[in-house]
Amino acid sequence: MGIAASINEVRSNGHIGESTQNNKAVKEESLEQNFLNMLLTQLKNQDPTNPMQNHEMTSQIAQIKTVQGIESLNQTVNNLAGKIESKKYLDAIALKDKDVMFRGNSITLGQMTAEGRDNILSQPFGFELFSPAQQIMLTIEDKQGNVVQHIEEDLPMSAGVYHYRWNGEGLDGSVHPPGKYTFSITAKNENGVIATVPLMHGRVSSVSNNAQGTQLAVGFNKTISLDEVREIL
Repeated sequence: MGIAASINEVRSNGHIGESTQNNKAVKEESLEQNFLNMLLTQLKNQDPTNPMQNHEMTSQIAQIKTVQGIESLNQTVNNLAGKIESKKYLDAIALKDKDVMFRGNSITLGQMTAEGRDNILSQPFGFELFSPAQQIMLTIEDKQGNVVQHIEEDLPMSAGVYHYRWNGEGLDGSVHPPGKYTFSITAKNENGVIATVPLMHGRVSSVSNNAQGTQLAVGFNKTISLDEVREIL
């Protein structure tokens, strides 16, 4: 068995993931000792007529240093990843009880009281443009897939997040009942249709940290990652 193969074997059998300085020192010392033992064994059993040259020994020693360097790099990366995830969690906690916009095409139409009067008004919904647009077309449908409202706007819009609220008024002028609706968005510029992402509204009720990372509960039995938040209202 060659030294390089033996190093890989030692590395795969090592207790990868030890986090304390003592464990790290013991691990590196054990790795070095195993390497030296194998090197001495190879020197004892080498062909006297073809002994190991200085450059070959230097190469073997460089390999053990490379393995140690990889282990150290892995530990550094893991520590950095942990710090980044902790920062995300702290940022997410600050969003509790806040309204956010995230990817989705659901509209909640509800009854609201303002100035002593009951009004029908939706929760915010909208879209994100990734490049400037000259025209947008927004279509709202009910649960049965019937188009209840269609809106077109011909005006320059820069890249960014836009949101709206719907008063429930349909194509025929009647007001639709509170409930769940869906919408789609199409945006165009002089080059044709451009990329858009529909955005829906949710209120952050709780924050958790699990194997999937930092998660936000936003209602509708739905959780999203912090990275999915496109706007804080």
